[in-house]
Amino acid sequence: MTIFKSRYMVMLAVVTLYVVAAALFVYATIKTVLTLPTLLTSFSTEAEKALMLFAVETADLFLVAVVLFVTAAGLYALFMGRPPTSKDGKEVAKWLEVENLDDLKQNLIGVVVVAMAVYFLGVLVKDDSSLNLLETGGGIAAVVAALGWYVSQKSKAKETDAKTSEAKAALPDKP
Repeated sequence: MTIFKSRYMVMLAVVTLYVVAAALFVYATIKTVLTLPTLLTSFSTEAEKALMLFAVETADLFLVAVVLFVTAAGLYALFMGRPPTSKDGKEVAKWLEVENLDDLKQNLIGVVVVAMAVYFLGVLVKDDSSLNLLETGGGIAAVVAALGWYVSQKSKAKETDAKTSEAKAALPDKP
């Protein structure tokens, strides 16, 4: 098998990510249908907290599903060489455009940060005294700071590369 043909192995990841995204969409929908009636039976402060937390956690599930879908579409575009298109052959959604694997990593980093924030919100709302709120928040803050630093370094490198390319393009051709 040539290296060019081995790119089709990426289709395993693409199909798997689509399946997992679909499973998350279905799971979040079923969980909402089954849980929401129970949450709406009480009008106490505790019920309000539970409903708000449920809403945020559900939104997080759907967000993860969407990011997995976008990641699958991005991998397909990167390795198969063509972006997803509509039935009439026109390109769809600019936000589906992916130039390299770093774009996909940044999508995943964004989801990780949101997932950690949702977890922390759950700890905060449940007011579980068995967990040290400061330790949990500090750990999450450290990871978010590290991911933020990583993303900023990648952005700076991308800007530097773009400026270098522009400068090279502005130079006159040598005879």
